[in-house]
Amino acid sequence: MYKSWEPFKKIKNRSKWLDLPRAIGLNWLPQNIGFNTEMTRSYYELQERDMEATENSQLPLTFSEQFLWNREFTLRWDLTRNLHMNFQSATHSQIEEPYTPVNKDLYPDQYSAWKDSVWTSIRHLGTPLDYQQSFNASLFTGKSDFPANGFAPMPTITPHTTGFAEPTLRMAPRSATPLPTTARYSSTATSTS
Repeated sequence: MYKSWEPFKKIKNRSKWLDLPRAIGLNWLPQNIGFNTEMTRSYYELQERDMEATENSQLPLTFSEQFLWNREFTLRWDLTRNLHMNFQSATHSQIEEPYTPVNKDLYPDQYSAWKDSVWTSIRHLGTPLDYQQSFNASLFTGKSDFPANGFAPMPTITPHTTGFAEPTLRMAPRSATPLPTTARYSSTATSTS
């Protein structure tokens, strides 16, 4: 564990007005960084045969495919002893695939086009279907941090302030016409003393 940087800790003056700067300790690294990624691909292919046909007639190939990529990021950083921040984001996206059967042995040209399209979509982080993030900040300030508490004309205050923001974006699939998109934003801020 690292120590926080306290630039004013060694000030020798005994003034109560300097208690607040002396108490400041900056944490130059976050307490927690997390990243999670998950790719899920499902592919189903069915080739039916006509058992009554005398000729070699093939029925059309049917297939279904879906390729999803979910990513999550979290960050917790106590910037000072009293200022705590949390950030979280989650993205659910779809990797674009051409509508073609994926079989390297039977359809090598189509497979090459599919592979190129998928890698291009992965490099662009897919098409977002859903994005959520939240940011939370809290500031705790106790009596000992305010030098004004020792003086009679000043009131005794113990403030606690929190803030929260959460934007959300939901995208419709490209097949929907027109493309409906839902955006929502909520925010709260409270302060007590």
